[in-house]
Amino acid sequence: MLKFWIFVIIAAALAVLGLCLGSANDARVAFDFLFVKTELTLAQVFVYGAAFGLAIGLILCLTVYLRVRVRLSQSRRETRQAVKREQALLAKSATAENQG
Repeated sequence: MLKFWIFVIIAAALAVLGLCLGSANDARVAFDFLFVKTELTLAQVFVYGAAFGLAIGLILCLTVYLRVRVRLSQSRRETRQAVKREQALLAKSATAENQG
């Protein structure tokens, strides 16, 4: 867990450092979006890229999380059904033993 937080702190520090250096650079960059060509400052390109990457990462993580939750729910449902079937069989066999 500590290793994770150290990684997060280092990544955040590098991101802040990159944004600081980018904001100090007033150079304009020709940037081609899918359908629009524009000139932006380097800092804007960094911010848009980071926001886009964060959005894509969150979308991917949420889809994986939801897929895992659905599978977990199915697994729990199947486990409950199996336990009920086993209990019914045990009750049926116990009733047969008492009558026999």
